Amino acid sequence: TTLYIATKIFEPFAMDASLVSKLSRGVHSEEEIIALEYEILVALQWKVNGPTPLQFVNYLLELLSTSCQDKALLYEHSHFQTELSIGDYTLMSLRRSVIAVAAILNSLENLPKDSLPLNERIRYAEVISMATGLDIFSPVINSVRIRLLDSYSRSSGYPLAQVGILPIIESKQSNKKAVIDK
Repeated sequence: TTLYIATKIFEPFAMDASLVSKLSRGVHSEEEIIALEYEILVALQWKVNGPTPLQFVNYLLELLSTSCQDKALLYEHSHFQTELSIGDYTLMSLRRSVIAVAAILNSLENLPKDSLPLNERIRYAEVISMATGLDIFSPVINSVRIRLLDSYSRSSGYPLAQVGILPIIESKQSNKKAVIDK
């Protein structure tokens, strides 16, 4: 039954309970498989693994217009930042979509100005905000952006330049504290 649950979550095809019953060589009926699945999910309080930051990045970047000349660079920098986020313990408690949005905003800010027109960058940031329900200028997003930029710089040896179209808004209070307190 756990294989059945894992397949439903992670595999691109849906496995039917009748197939699982056949795989058990009739030891468990389709009804037993479904009942046990429900028992397991209730015991786990339905806390099964959701999308990763990388999966959020891929989904959100698909919303970008096709006029972006450096979409591959946007994917590369966003993916790298989400990979770096795995090693940052302070980011573990945050929603995965927050990490993805911060990575995309940092990567978007790194694109050359002629790669994506200003109005399209702003529109895309609005689309991200609407799709995720997140305020892209919130202190939490900003603090995650700062942490990811710092991790990027330390890991790659060079900073991920920011052009300032979607600036990181620093407050008098440390934004890094906002992530840790979350």
